[in-house]
Amino acid sequence: MDKGCLPKLKRPPPQCQLLHFSCLYFLDRILHLLTTTDGQTLALCAAPTDVVLPSILDASELEAQQQWLAGEIELWLNDEWTKLDVHRALGEATAQAYGKTRLQGSDEIGEVLLNISSELLTFDFKETFVNAFDVANKAAELLMKGMGREVCCG
Repeated sequence: MDKGCLPKLKRPPPQCQLLHFSCLYFLDRILHLLTTTDGQTLALCAAPTDVVLPSILDASELEAQQQWLAGEIELWLNDEWTKLDVHRALGEATAQAYGKTRLQGSDEIGEVLLNISSELLTFDFKETFVNAFDVANKAAELLMKGMGREVCCG
C-alpha cells in the first residue's frame, strides 16, 4: 500500500485513547477519500488487507504463545508503570483470553483484539493504571510485531 496515501496519525489525547487502536482498525477497513492540497481533486485510497494471525498447529504451540504473551504484557506494564503483582495476573488473564479466542477460531487481529478486550472486562483493574482496551491493544500490537508487521505508535 502506498504509505503516502494516508495522513500520518498522531497519538490521540488521553481522554480519547481508550478505543484508539480499535477505532483505527475499523477506519482502516473502509475506503478513504482524501482531498489534495488544492482542495478540489479527490484521490481514492484502498483499505489495507486484514491482518491474519498464523494458524495454530497444536495445543503446545498455543500454550507457548500464551506464555509468551503473558510475559510480554507483564513486562510492558512493569516497564511502563512500576512492578506490581497484579501485572502478572493481568498478563495471565490476557493470555487466557487470547487462547480462548484462538480456540474459537478467531485469527483476524481485529477480531482477536475485540475478543480479548471483551474477556478482560471482568478483570479487576483497580490496582492497575490501564484498562481492558489498553491491554488488548498492546496484545494486538505485540502479536503483529511477532509476525514481523510494522505497527504505528508503538
